[in-house]
Amino acid sequence: MPDINTYDFNDISFIVDGVIATGLSDGDDAVSCGQNEDNFKESVGAQGDVILNEINNKTGFFKVKVQSTSPACAQYEKLANTGVLVPVQVIDSTTGGINASCTKGRVKKTPDKKWGATSSEREYEFFAIDYKTKE
Repeated sequence: MPDINTYDFNDISFIVDGVIATGLSDGDDAVSCGQNEDNFKESVGAQGDVILNEINNKTGFFKVKVQSTSPACAQYEKLANTGVLVPVQVIDSTTGGINASCTKGRVKKTPDKKWGATSSEREYEFFAIDYKTKE
């Protein structure tokens, strides 16, 4: 019999400097992260010999979309304006632990802001100096 798994976005936590973000956007990509470069670059010689050149760039990114009324906005705006390096984590409790983290992340810039008849979302991007993932 095949395995049956469930997914619940409520099991995802985005944590910056020990504070869990609330007021996350309800979009499909409210939280995302990744490496900035591949782990290696291949070189193929004229006779077909292959060299795998290790790339030692361990930087990455974290992006989070929050509602404009989220308390996280004030925290992230302050971090963007002060340039402080903070730990950033994405935890997926469904898979049993931290899926991505860094000990030194910095907000790249304050996001564009919009006001209208309905609330909008704001996207914050963190540059991760020491990005890592685990299963």
